[in-house]
Amino acid sequence: MKVFFTLFFISLFSFSQAQTSKLIIVADNASNATVVITKASDSSVVFKTTYKNNLEVDLPSNTNYLLTLTAIGKTKVERFVSLKESTLTVNVVLTNIASKLDAIVITAKKPLITREDDKEIINAEVLANSSTNAFEVLEKTPGAIIDQDGNVYLSSTTPATVYINGREMKLSASDIASLLKSLPANSILKIEVLRTPSAKYDASGSGGIVNIVLKKGVKIGFNGSVNISSFQGVKNTSSIGVS
Repeated sequence: MKVFFTLFFISLFSFSQAQTSKLIIVADNASNATVVITKASDSSVVFKTTYKNNLEVDLPSNTNYLLTLTAIGKTKVERFVSLKESTLTVNVVLTNIASKLDAIVITAKKPLITREDDKEIINAEVLANSSTNAFEVLEKTPGAIIDQDGNVYLSSTTPATVYINGREMKLSASDIASLLKSLPANSILKIEVLRTPSAKYDASGSGGIVNIVLKKGVKIGFNGSVNISSFQGVKNTSSIGVS
């Protein structure tokens, strides 16, 4: 009789240990997510799979579990689950990871020389950094040679014709040099060099053409001022000046 009761209690204990309950996992935005269920007591893995709609898992009852869902581009979800002797449904939502891009700054260095049709275009702003006036910018123009009289030579023994803003300057080389020396270096936007001008230019430009393009707002010409003053004290004092 004693042996019978012992076997009865062992069978009952084994039955209670083997009892399982159903865990239903309902997850939103969890396509292809990895589902891992571990025991909360020792972190041992008891179940692992790829999520499918309304996933159902049979697990030993009366046990605490840790449910983990992970997916690329989604936030990780962890839930502690206490599974009793009845069916338990767990609802979870995987949210997208908000990715913030840092500001992208693109910088491009403007080349010194570019070619367009029959002319070379010199970026004068680069040369202006190391010049004190517009004439020095012209002196530093690649391929241009300037003699002591202010004549500009490109590729022949004939002086090049100097244009400013597309108009030929009817001035001597020394006068043009004086004019450019009176302008600040940063007043020139670009210098166009035509070594073999097309037929639309005057035939006198056989030595080539140098067209100096000034920035907007820069004007060339002559200006002057006259001032007259008079002071009355014990004696009258007056002056006149012209510039």
